[in-house]
Amino acid sequence: MTEDEKTRIQEQWNPALGPMPNEIKDILTIEDQEETSRLEALKAKIQSNAQITEQDLIGIPADKRQQYKGFISPAVTEKRTEGKKIIESFVTDSINGQTGQTDKSPAWQKKNLNAQRRFNQLYSQYIAGGASADQALDQAITQVGQEITSGRITDQIDRSGATKSYEDVNDGMKALSKDPELWRTGTLPGSDQALKELNQQVESAQATGKTITIPQYYHTLASSLKGSVDGI
Repeated sequence: MTEDEKTRIQEQWNPALGPMPNEIKDILTIEDQEETSRLEALKAKIQSNAQITEQDLIGIPADKRQQYKGFISPAVTEKRTEGKKIIESFVTDSINGQTGQTDKSPAWQKKNLNAQRRFNQLYSQYIAGGASADQALDQAITQVGQEITSGRITDQIDRSGATKSYEDVNDGMKALSKDPELWRTGTLPGSDQALKELNQQVESAQATGKTITIPQYYHTLASSLKGSVDGI
């Protein structure tokens, strides 16, 4: 359903039937889905430390666009890369202090993954809040360092919810950046859960006749590739 179709339905609602149901008021349109997909693709690209351009902001809701304009500066990507190395040194010092090991053991890998996730989260928050790349770097590494020291950041990996979704999308985006035709020729990395959901949608549609809802994973990847791949 398009935004125009939604508006017509709302305008034609008969007050004699009572208040308009929330299902009609809040129904998602094609435009809503596209905005959501573009925003999710932008967030995933930021988390993967890819350079953000003006092109990435096309289709982003106006109330969100200003929030992400700060990511366009090349310095944002450069400082995030610098921060990654600093966080690795924090993790090495922490693991060395606990076990005496200085090699990149499984415990180091897991703790570094958690620390890098936290750094990316904080760094992005500070940039979105208007901080310069230097300010965001200083604030983020200071906070992550404190959380490593306090034991808040551990080597226990979170595999649930939004964290897993972003990992899946990042895996797919990285694979498509190397081979833009992979979506036609093979299985996308990180698509296991999305494929499972899609199969369930197909089975449900066959049994009930309901319309298939494409999983958000595919909308996000397609949105990130718009204009760069023939057929999308």
